[in-house]
Amino acid sequence: MYEAMKKLITYVGITVYSFCLFGQDQLNKLKTPSSPAASMLDVQPTVILQPKSFKALETAVFTSMNDSNSSIIPNNFSLEFTPYWASNHGLSLEDYINPSSSLDQLGRNFSISVASTQSFALGNGGNSEAIAFGVRSKVFYPTKKDLKIGAEAIQAIDKKNELATSIQGSFNYTFANALFTTPKEYLVYLKNVTDTNLRVIGNLKNENLIDSISNAIISRLPLLDMDKPDPFLDSLDVVIISEIEKVIKGSILENFKTYLGNRQGFSMDFAASTLLNFPTNNFEFSYAPRMSLWFTPSYNFGGSLEFLQFLTVLRYDLYDLNYYQKYFPTSTTFKNNLNYGFAINTQFRNIAFNIEVVGRSSNTEIPAGLDSEGNELYRRESESDIQYVGSVSYNLRKDLVLSYSLGKKFDPILNPSNTLVSLIALNLGFGGPGDKSK
Repeated sequence: MYEAMKKLITYVGITVYSFCLFGQDQLNKLKTPSSPAASMLDVQPTVILQPKSFKALETAVFTSMNDSNSSIIPNNFSLEFTPYWASNHGLSLEDYINPSSSLDQLGRNFSISVASTQSFALGNGGNSEAIAFGVRSKVFYPTKKDLKIGAEAIQAIDKKNELATSIQGSFNYTFANALFTTPKEYLVYLKNVTDTNLRVIGNLKNENLIDSISNAIISRLPLLDMDKPDPFLDSLDVVIISEIEKVIKGSILENFKTYLGNRQGFSMDFAASTLLNFPTNNFEFSYAPRMSLWFTPSYNFGGSLEFLQFLTVLRYDLYDLNYYQKYFPTSTTFKNNLNYGFAINTQFRNIAFNIEVVGRSSNTEIPAGLDSEGNELYRRESESDIQYVGSVSYNLRKDLVLSYSLGKKFDPILNPSNTLVSLIALNLGFGGPGDKSK
């Protein structure tokens, strides 16, 4: 009985939680996609290739063409290629995370995507071949605090590398020149040189801490065999870095990855994509039925406003009406379609607030007959709608969240006047405000 009730509560929680995320899903659909080409096909590619060099790109294209059977178009194929990173540019860490200009950023982040399928669905239920092409890039402008955090992270990495290089270099020089004769003498020297570097380069003052680090390094190393020293020498660098990282603010690499994933400042994502469809599966007959543009500006606040997140999305779609009237005769299609939205999220300990607005506006020109001179006349038809939802969530405990949402949703096809969103929900087991596990 208890298990059945638990399953029922979990099911209700999933259903309600999914409904609460409806507005967020609408906004997410408008964000700049990671692969603009694949997003145009509305299919999940079975092959996703990301070649890292021009040679790998050539191999990927050649292989996909050979695997496409008798068709020129590979089935469910997706490729994303970033030309800049196909070669080594010898960038410093500082230049890597903070390019000198916006043009540099656009070039480094510029990627080309290609996707194809042999099962692009038409309005009559049949399948056709289609291929899509896309490009995307991004610029980011950090805050002063972000630049300071980045500089400190780079300094920590430099200090770690300098310490490890100095300790290992001194030991390797001593061993190569056979300045000692027994393993014990070399280990004593290793401890002394480690202690000295931790004081001078590491700027450590606590002698007990210095002693514990050098002892930990020696204890983790394999036995030094004077006739076969390679296992000892090979592990020396790894052990030194591992122990030093424990001192310099935990794992330096993990801290740096966290910093890169949570940078503070303004960013703008751009993308464009177009679709080429072969409705008769004849390569010599095609349409370009759709073109899409994406713009996603966002801002991550820092300092006293780091609890605040702001996101804006904008997507424009241009449709070929002749194509859709011919191959999707029962669908209502507008030539120009603009989708937009923004969201503001705030969090204070166990309570979170969210305001989200998503809108859409479409227009097209429809033939309306001829004038007295025989010229074709058109009338403009348009349609627009908007959805806005505000919600507040309170974390009752780690796995129990109480939330309330109020707003207006898009006009539904059935009962178009039923647009009110007013929902109180108890979410069990999915995390919530204050939960950092997500």
